[in-house]
Amino acid sequence: MTQAGHSTAFLIDKEGVIKDIIKNEEGLIEGLETGKSFFDCAIEANRDKAKLFIETLDRTNVEFNWEINMRTKSGVTTYKFAGTKLENEYLILSAGNNVELKNIISEMMAINNDQTNMLRQLSKTLSYYDNGKKEDSYLYDELSRLNNELVNMQRELHKKNHELDELNKLKNVFLGMAAHDLRNPLGIIISYSEFLIDEIGDTISSDHNEFLKIIKRSSEFMLELIDSLLDVSAIESGNVEINLNRVEITGFVKDNVEKNKVLAAKKNIKINCEYKTEEIWLEIDESKITQVLNNLISNAIKYSYPGSQIWIETNIKNNFFEFKIRDEGKGIEEKYFDKIFKPFGKVSGSGTAGEKSTGLGLVIVKRIVEGHGGRIWFESEFGKGSVFYFNLPLKS
Repeated sequence: MTQAGHSTAFLIDKEGVIKDIIKNEEGLIEGLETGKSFFDCAIEANRDKAKLFIETLDRTNVEFNWEINMRTKSGVTTYKFAGTKLENEYLILSAGNNVELKNIISEMMAINNDQTNMLRQLSKTLSYYDNGKKEDSYLYDELSRLNNELVNMQRELHKKNHELDELNKLKNVFLGMAAHDLRNPLGIIISYSEFLIDEIGDTISSDHNEFLKIIKRSSEFMLELIDSLLDVSAIESGNVEINLNRVEITGFVKDNVEKNKVLAAKKNIKINCEYKTEEIWLEIDESKITQVLNNLISNAIKYSYPGSQIWIETNIKNNFFEFKIRDEGKGIEEKYFDKIFKPFGKVSGSGTAGEKSTGLGLVIVKRIVEGHGGRIWFESEFGKGSVFYFNLPLKS
């Protein structure tokens, strides 16, 4: 499931000036207007990346799967970009994910088919009303040339897309095999280290006891990393099933928050809750949304300072249930915004109390939320904290 209104299509010149808007539903991307700069639509930290995208497109003629953070009405959103080079302009396509990007490419193909029919009709009209005007002949030739260029570019885009899909499938197969092979030995290491701590922990020196605990903690972290890799592999290969059940979401969130308060108490962090929703029933996969909530809440705790506070809020906005969590933690520098939802896109080595991070949690969370037809985004100010949001569609 995908959320509508996430795709755009437009033409720009070599300087990045927007020449024509083909599609920008509900004006989602801020500043995407004819005559304005495409580069200014990106967040400041990603403008050089947007320029590099166009420079690369100018050399290769076709580019696909560029991720650029754009300014939108709801904050900062990561878009996937593809593009084709025309004679003096570039056709740029963007969407919230690969599925939507394929859909907008298909839409452009449909538009192109319509253009082909229009060209045929134009040819007939010109044959009936041929008055020898050079501008009519020029118009027909120019439209024919543009149509042929679009056809060739679309074929190249589909070829590149197919190649990327095949490489991604191969990567996921190897990743899954490697993770499975590592999981069992790590489970044995954890079991034996627990056994040694319980059986001889009181008879060995404190240093040796600590060594055993380090082995156990490190193995548990590696096992968590492998489980996350398996999740990512399954999600990317399309093998994750979303098993939907009707759930009263407000109570579901409350239960999850209460369980995470134990973790917050260890750092003397207070969690404040404001539930602006009452009895709201949604169709969700309970285990998957539990994973989402646990990740966002544990991240807020991990990167918050001892003695600080966290605020959690639920609301209904535009036919979506919205969850919001705000902390007073480290915050994120803007130059790292485009790494947040990428594998191993860690912007901080550890939490405020030295907690480790796999760098895969938010990647998994994003895929789960999008699999439910929702969206996740964030706001952050370095040194002051972060706010993460996700929403889920209401069901009748």
